[in-house]
Amino acid sequence: MVALGEDIAAGGKTWNNRGHVAALYQDELFEVRTGPSRTAALKDFGIYAGHAGVVIYVEPTNVLGANTSRTALILKGGTPIDYGEIGAAFAEVMPDELLAYMAGQVSAEQGDHRRAIKRNLKEVEEALDQARFRRGQNGKPGSYETEVGGRSPRTDEVRSRSATSSSSPRPQDATGRVGDEYLRKAREEMERRLRGQRADTDPLPRVVWDETGNTVPAGRAATYTRTSHVVTANATFDFYRDLVNWGVQEAKSRVASEIDDATLRLICQDEIRRWFEEALASAIVALRPMAYDAHWGPMVYNTGLSDEGLTAAVMSHRWLMMSAIKRGLAGRLGRLKEISVE
Repeated sequence: MVALGEDIAAGGKTWNNRGHVAALYQDELFEVRTGPSRTAALKDFGIYAGHAGVVIYVEPTNVLGANTSRTALILKGGTPIDYGEIGAAFAEVMPDELLAYMAGQVSAEQGDHRRAIKRNLKEVEEALDQARFRRGQNGKPGSYETEVGGRSPRTDEVRSRSATSSSSPRPQDATGRVGDEYLRKAREEMERRLRGQRADTDPLPRVVWDETGNTVPAGRAATYTRTSHVVTANATFDFYRDLVNWGVQEAKSRVASEIDDATLRLICQDEIRRWFEEALASAIVALRPMAYDAHWGPMVYNTGLSDEGLTAAVMSHRWLMMSAIKRGLAGRLGRLKEISVE
């Protein structure tokens, strides 16, 4: 792992002077991932900010040799390098220097947003959990076993599926693999990995803000780093900046003139970020379990939880978000107005 200096990253004359991931074998680089795939490769290793300044080289120990074009390595058993597994292991022992570097590239959550978001998500989960117990034809609540990331099949659906399984093709998940068998193995693997983890692991992602737009791609509201479970929100995203400007005008109509513009803008920014973070966190919490759903599969990280998917999640909350911001500003500024009048 190497952190590039600012002079190298910004120079433009050095070969590969931007962050990237590659395999190192006999002092030669293979499978160099740059360009559009650079960010995705670094995110596999838990890098959620400062992608331009991080270089990671993987050095496999079970190499048979290079392919004839010397672009990729041939491993024992014929399997490709599993960057996902290596990246997950790297993220668990992330060097303190790299953690400090990433923290310096973004700003952390402000205010007490996390507690409020957790409270709202818990309220939604409890309400939906109650809704899963529906009354059957006999007037009694049905009993359903909860599956990870999706609804459980009703008993009659399971029977019907079993009766027709010999003549109909087996269902496939979103990756194209055989659904039932793949999901069974995926759940077994998930349970194996979770045995060693605490039972009260917090599913809520950490939210940080990219103030300069150097981490999140332009025109995107946020990016999600699966390995480190971090959402990096874009403070230069047009919709966010428009909301801040609108919020300031909304606030000025509600507050006494004694409050200066800078303070007013900070209040509006904090309130707007609170609801941005809730929209992003809700999308992560709701869609992440879909990786084990037959109708989605692991491709959910490339679709619903992609940069474009998170942008859609935020943009679709526009009216609800503006309504919530109005209520929040009314509560905050109403109290400030009373204090200034006194």
